Amino acid sequence: MAHAALALYCICIRAGGGHKSAFRLASALCSAYGIGGARLNFLRGACFFTVFSGEEEVRACRPSPRMAEYNFFLLESCFSVVRAARRGASFEDIQSRICAIEQSCPHVLKQAVGCLAACGAFCMFFGGTVAEAAVAALTGAAICLIGRAFPRCLPSPLAGFLCAFSGGVFGIVLCRAAALFGFDCCPSAVALGTVMPHITGLSSFRSLCMLFSGRLKGLKKLFYSLFCALAVACGYAACGALSACDMCITPLPAGGIYGAALCSLGALGFSLMFNARLPAAIAGAAAAFGAFMLYSACLPLGAYTALFVAVFAAYALPSAVCVPFFLPAVVLLVPAAVPFVPGGALYLAAVCLARLNLSCAAEHAAVAACTLCIMTVAAVAGRCAGEGAARGISKSVRAVKFCRGGAEVTKKGRQLSSF
Repeated sequence: MAHAALALYCICIRAGGGHKSAFRLASALCSAYGIGGARLNFLRGACFFTVFSGEEEVRACRPSPRMAEYNFFLLESCFSVVRAARRGASFEDIQSRICAIEQSCPHVLKQAVGCLAACGAFCMFFGGTVAEAAVAALTGAAICLIGRAFPRCLPSPLAGFLCAFSGGVFGIVLCRAAALFGFDCCPSAVALGTVMPHITGLSSFRSLCMLFSGRLKGLKKLFYSLFCALAVACGYAACGALSACDMCITPLPAGGIYGAALCSLGALGFSLMFNARLPAAIAGAAAAFGAFMLYSACLPLGAYTALFVAVFAAYALPSAVCVPFFLPAVVLLVPAAVPFVPGGALYLAAVCLARLNLSCAAEHAAVAACTLCIMTVAAVAGRCAGEGAARGISKSVRAVKFCRGGAEVTKKGRQLSSF
C-alpha cells in the first residue's frame, strides 16, 4: 500500500498538483483500506512514504518528483483512483490503474488543437481580424509542435526564446502569404495572440499564490517565470527586428458576450493544452464564460474591483462544489482564471524592456503587477471561502447518507420482525 500511495503522490506532483494536495490524496487512498498514520519525509533528493499496517511500519522510497505543468488528465485519473478505492475496488485493481496512469503520456494532437483554439480566440479578443486569428491559430499550433521537438534537458528560457523566434518567423511568413491573397494581417496582432499560451503569466500567478500561502519557494518560481517571459518577448522582438516588423501593439480587449465567448474558447484551448478530457474542458470553458460575464457586469464599479469579484467567485464556487464530491477543482479554477491573467501586459513590458524603452516597460509592468496581486488575493480568499463552504456541504452530505442508512436499517428490522 505504501508503494501505491507514493506512486499516486508522485503522479499528482508531476501533473501540477501541490505537495499538500498530493499528500492528502495519497493519505485518502490509504484510509480507504483502513490504513492510517501516513507520513511523508524528504532526504537527499528522495521522498519516503510511511504507513502503519497494524503494528508494522511499511516504508516506500522514490526520487523526489518535480512540479511540472498542469496535466488535467493525470489529476482526474488520480482522483478517480481514490474514488474507486472508496467504493470498494480491490487493491489489485487500484495497482493496475496506477500503473496505467504512470505509463500514459500527453496527446500531441490534442495539445496542438488546444493551442490553435487558444491563439485564434485571444487574437480576436485583443482586436484581431478573422484573417489574423487564422494566422495566429496556425502559428500557435506550429509553436506547440516545435516546442515538443526540443529535448527536455533544454532550459525553459532558451526553449521559450527559440519557440518565440521560430513562431514569429512562421507568423510573419504567413502574414506575407496572406497579403498576396488580399488579406491584410498585422504581425504584431498575430504575435499578441500566439504569445498568450506561451507567455508565463499563468506561472507567475501560480507562484504568487504559493508565496501568499506562506511558501517562500514561490518567490524563486516567480522570478524564474518572469525571466522566461522576458526570454519569450526577446524572441519575438529579435524576430521583428530581423524582419523590420513592429511586434508591439496596444491591445483593445473585447467585452460583453462577444468577449466572454472568445474567452471561453481560449479557456477551452488551454484545457486541451493541459491534456484535459473533453467534458472537463467544456466545464472549464463554461466557468471562464461565467467569470468574464461577472467581470463585465461589475465593470461600472471599477476594473480592479470587477477583477477581484470575478476571480473570487471563480475560485470560491468550484472549490465549494468539487471538494465535497472529491473532484479536482483545479480543472475548473485554472481555465476560469485564464482570461484575467495579464499575459499581454507581461509580453508588452518585456518587449519594451528588450528595446530599452523603460517608461513604456514600467507602465505595462505596473498594470501586470497590479493585476497579478489583485488576482492572487482574490484567489486565496476565494479558495478559503470555498473550502469553508465545502466543509459545511460535506457535513450535510454525510448527514444525509447517515439518515438514509439508518432508515434502511430500520426498514430491514421491521421486515425481519414480521416473520
